[in-house]
Order: sequence, then C-alpha cells, then structure tokens
Amino acid sequence: MLSSGEYVSDVSAKSEKRLGTPPVDVGKWTSREAEILGWQAYTYDLTACAVQASLGEIEHACRWPDPLHWNQLTVPQRARSRRLLAILRSAFGNHPRTLTLINASSEGINLCNAYVGVNTELQASNGFGLVRQLTLEYKVRHLVSGRP
Repeated sequence: MLSSGEYVSDVSAKSEKRLGTPPVDVGKWTSREAEILGWQAYTYDLTACAVQASLGEIEHACRWPDPLHWNQLTVPQRARSRRLLAILRSAFGNHPRTLTLINASSEGINLCNAYVGVNTELQASNGFGLVRQLTLEYKVRHLVSGRP
C-alpha cells in the first residue's frame, strides 16, 4: 500500500463537507450468500463515496496481499484509516455479524486466519486493515466452499 506512492495531504480533512453519505444498505444481508455477494457491491459504493478522501486507498486495501500494519502507514494515511473505520462502524451498525467482525478486528484479532490471539500491530483504528480483512471474509470463494 505504501510502496505505490505517498499522498501529500489528508484530502478528507479538507473536503469532509463535500463527502457524500456512505452506503448503509446492508439490511438485505440476511444470509451468508447475501453477505458475500453484497460485500463486493458495498466496496464499490464505499469507494465511490470516499474516493475524494481516500484517493483509491480503499480499493487498494481490498486487494492488498499482506496484513496492513498500523506502523507502516504514514500520519495522513492513519487519519484516513481512522475515518474509514468510523464509516464502517456506522454503516454496519445494523448488521450484527459484520459489526461483530469489526469489533473483533478493533480489538486486534486477525480475522484472516485461525490464529485467535491479539495482534498489537493491527491497531484498533486501522480501517484499511479492517476493510482488507472483511474483503477476505466476504470473498466469493467462501460462498463456493460453504464456509460459514
């Protein structure tokens, strides 16, 4: 995420009044299949909503192959990451399963593997790391494999 270039300023701090409303239509996610299929559409909508603020970082984080560690982010990226986490908490407040995943991630639990220990490098305010983990959780391969 960092090797592709640095961003000079925190655009979201300058344009918060111009940002659109983040997508929150997750009420239809009543089954595992709906969650998996809905996540891809959700990330497109979220990226479109926040593109002014994140400069494509959300989309980039979704495809990043390795964990996004807090200490690898620049200070402006950390600010955008905190905002992303707040957006995700707000958007998924009415979706219990995703909210549980967000809360677990915020406590440092890695959602991407069987290790259920606290990972202090994946800090509680790392929205980019969270969106990456949620993308892995809601991949179509999970639908095909029948993973709960």
